[in-house]
Amino acid sequence: MVLGVGTDIVETDRFERLIDKGKPGHIFTDREFSYIMKSTNKRVWLMKAAGIFAAKEAAAKAMSTGLVFFPSEIEVDHKDNGAPFIVLHGQALEIANNMGIKYIHISISDTDRYGAAFALAENYEK
Repeated sequence: MVLGVGTDIVETDRFERLIDKGKPGHIFTDREFSYIMKSTNKRVWLMKAAGIFAAKEAAAKAMSTGLVFFPSEIEVDHKDNGAPFIVLHGQALEIANNMGIKYIHISISDTDRYGAAFALAENYEK
């Protein structure tokens, strides 16, 4: 059963200062930052950062909370085939458990200027 949906869009340039300074730990996990920095192209870094952040926002909206915890408590990881998935930590995990959320599906899109994501929270385990 669907328990919530969320969507978000952010501008890629919003992340330029963050990437230049190094990993902002309250926003991205080490795993996410490593994924972002795999490319040698700064524009691709910004696109990936925006997409991942949009996925965090969309997942928080699907949980019906918005970001009331650190963004790093919603982690975006990737399967071997590149498909993104959500891993929850800390307060985000507690909220999801209290709501009966077992899985959050996400889809991420990015362009040179925007990162966008859609999330769907369900009460069954994948």
